[in-house]
Parts: sequence; C-alpha cells; structure tokens
Amino acid sequence: MSKPKLYVREPDDAARGRGAALTGGALVLALLAGLGWLAAGRGDPPPGDVAAVSRSARQPGGAASAASAPGRVMVPVVLPASPATTLPPGLIEVCAVGLMSQAEWNRPARREAFDAASGVARQGTVTALKASADPLTRGLALAMESSHGGEVAANTAPRDALARLALTSRSPEVYGLAWRVCSTEGAQDTTSACRMLSAEQWARLDPDNAVAWASVYQQASTRRDRAAMTDAQFRMSIARAVDGRAGRLPGIAVAHVPPGTGALETEAVVGEVARFDAIGLADAAKECTSPTARDANRLQLCESMAQVLWQHGRKPADLSTAIQIGEAVGWPAERLQPLRDEAAALSFISAETLREASLSCADVRRRISHFEDAGLLGEVAWARRAIAAAGKPLAYWAAAAEAQRRALVRAEASASAVPAIP
Repeated sequence: MSKPKLYVREPDDAARGRGAALTGGALVLALLAGLGWLAAGRGDPPPGDVAAVSRSARQPGGAASAASAPGRVMVPVVLPASPATTLPPGLIEVCAVGLMSQAEWNRPARREAFDAASGVARQGTVTALKASADPLTRGLALAMESSHGGEVAANTAPRDALARLALTSRSPEVYGLAWRVCSTEGAQDTTSACRMLSAEQWARLDPDNAVAWASVYQQASTRRDRAAMTDAQFRMSIARAVDGRAGRLPGIAVAHVPPGTGALETEAVVGEVARFDAIGLADAAKECTSPTARDANRLQLCESMAQVLWQHGRKPADLSTAIQIGEAVGWPAERLQPLRDEAAALSFISAETLREASLSCADVRRRISHFEDAGLLGEVAWARRAIAAAGKPLAYWAAAAEAQRRALVRAEASASAVPAIP
C-alpha cells in the first residue's frame, strides 16, 4: 500500500519562527536551496483554491521520471485543512505533542531535545542507507556524512569514498551527487579523491543532460578555455534533459528513516537531503543574456538553449533563464508574454502550496511528500500538473501572481517611506 501523499506551503514571516524552532532555520534554508523559487507574501486566490491544487497535483499518470522509482504510486488524496488558523493566539499544534504555547515550544531546552532526536533519526537513516546494495542509496549516506558540519577532517573519508564510488558505479546519478559534494566540500583539498572527478566525465555518462554540460562550461570558464566553453554551450542547446539527477534522493531518504521516527524528525532529515539538488545553469547562460557577442551563430545557439530550458527545465529558475535569453535574442512580445504569464503562475502556485509552516502532523507530512513528489516530477512539472487539474485557467493564477507582485512593491515602497528613527 502506498503512503499518503501530502503537501506543504512555504512559511510566511510569522510562521518562520516556528520552523526555526525545529532546526535552527536549517529546514527553511534547505527548502529554499532545494526548490529555489519560493516567493514571499500572500496572493489573492481563496485558500480553498490552493488546497484543491495541492490535491489535484497528485493525480495518477506521473511523468516518466516517476517511473524510475518502483513501488511509488501517485494518487489523489484529500486531506483535512491545517487547524493552525483557528487556534487561539499564542498556541500552536505540534505533531505527536498536541497544543502548546509557542513560547513553550521555543524554549532552548525543548529545541535542544528536538535537535538531539533529529540527530538520532539522521544517524539511523545514514546507517540504513549504507547497508543498501544500491550505489545511489549508499552514495546518499556518504554525501550526508560528508556535509554534516563539524571538523572538515571528519568529513574527508566519506567524501573520498563517495568520489571513489562515483568512479566505479558509472551511474550519472551517483556521479552528479559526488560532483556536487566535491565541488563544495573538497574543491580545495589537493589530496582528495575528488580530484579524480571531472565535469567532462559526468557529461560523458549523461551526454543529453544540460546540467552536466553546464558544469563542463563552468570548469572551462575557470581555465579560460573558450573552445570548451562554446562546445559545452552547444551541447546544452541540443540537450534533452535539464536534470541535476537528484530527484530520487528525498524518496530514498524517507524509505530509510528508522521505523517509529516522528514526522518532525523525518522532515528534518528529508529537508537536509533536498539541498543536494542545487546545481544551476545561470553561469553557462550568462553570455546569452549579455549585449555582447551578437553574431548570428551565437544568437542561434542561445535561442536553442532557451528552448531547451523552457521545454525540459525542472525548476522555475530554468524557466526564468529561458525567458531572459529569449528577451536578449529578440523574441517578440507576443511570444514572450505567454511564457512570462505561465512562469509567474507556476511560481505562484508552488509558493502558495509551500507556504504553511504549521507543525501539525498533516502539514509536516505534506512537506515530506512534496519533497518526494516534486523531486520525482520536477517542481515545474508538478506545478503544471497542479494547474491543469485545478479547474482554473492559467490566466487566473497569472493574475494572482501579478496582484501579489504589486502588493509586494507597495509594501516595499511603504517601508522605504517610513522615516528612520534618529
């Protein structure tokens, strides 16, 4: 039997304190890094519309990427609304605890107890992951051990083990994971096994993936190899995927959390794992948005890159980059405006779905399940499916996004108009 699938909304300012009480802000940061497109503020559609989108996004018949995770069946689930908005002021509902005052939940002793419980859950998850025969599952354990803070020396052995695993596994997923970890944790270590990894080898393992070629571009740019940079951009322009190959990681983590682990502790583990999908394409696309190098060949390459990013992008940042390139290469307004409207609608509906930071069991499970499902589908595909199934036209959500943008502009203008206190 498949587990219930649930969703979360990104926290507003008032709710961030509750999220910070969980993990000292780490969970919120993981959300921002993993998804990369959460907006502040609140839009106009009634809450019922947003709740309907959360449920309708889980209709059966997922994208091809979902097929790579056997045993997961996406089904629509109707969930009760979070009671957070009906609670008396100062009270919160905490999963597996019940109602308590926010002040009590924020007590240092309680936070320390939660951090300790999360640490136990994390270590149990790592132990279970390492026992697997699957290279990606073992690789995730090593990645978690490689980036857990503390002394750098303590993380060296698992980081190097991950690099060696990538060299022997021939898996684009494992190689991409090792490349991300080595780029952040071992880039300056001249004795590390990370030195044996290269973006070029990742691209050989995953030749149709623009993300791998974007890493090739970055390496070539560092050594100022113009020919290699141009070749990497060309390969990006004909790619058939824009995928960091980290989409299965949240689901793998959830499957290996020790039995009996609380939902809040599980969320802390999955939030950490989600940040491993954080490779962007902005550097490789920068030349295409520059007013320089406007020759015909460059324009054609850049236009093809924009089309790849729009058609295959998994993150809203991919769509934003596609639009920016389209503007730079001269796409007409009648082509650009529908793209802007769709990108705004997708960003809005995802942010609204991710807004609630309640600690109730229902909302915590929504967050966990969103990590899993958006990982498999890609955040863009998840949001497109949600809007298509919600029964509202795209223009409705685009208008709501524009209303939200204007409200934020007004709020910023009002804040800047307040005279400073001497």
